[in-house]
Amino acid sequence: MKQNLIEAIRELNRLEHLIYVSLKYTRTTDILKTILDKMITILDYLWNALLEKKKLDKVIEEYSSAPLKKVEMIKELYEDERIRKMINFYLLLKKLNKLEYIPLNEYRKQLTMRFINENNEIYDITIESVTNDYKEIKDFLSYLRAKYLEI
Repeated sequence: MKQNLIEAIRELNRLEHLIYVSLKYTRTTDILKTILDKMITILDYLWNALLEKKKLDKVIEEYSSAPLKKVEMIKELYEDERIRKMINFYLLLKKLNKLEYIPLNEYRKQLTMRFINENNEIYDITIESVTNDYKEIKDFLSYLRAKYLEI
């Protein structure tokens, strides 16, 4: 549990650097794509930490390594609305990560990655949106540490 939490914090620091330094100077969709990957990685570590906590408490014996099975198990084990909200965000990130995207306004302040899913729904990822998502993930990590993952 502790190792997963430490790795999540390290990845969060890398994510912060990508947003506030790399993205500021390069403004490419490659950086936005890397940011999406980092967000998924951080949440993966947090899911592992939550499941490890339940394993240490002897609530469960084992858990799957498959991401979708992990989040389903977390939904069953934790009746927390904030966790459910973050799971939905995580699942959206996973879906977007598999889609092709259209780069818009590269090298400009309005840099955007536009995703269009099979239902023709449009999702735009911008510098502002990833900054807000970073803050949400950072708050979520603090919330989990305070409520569930006391070290």
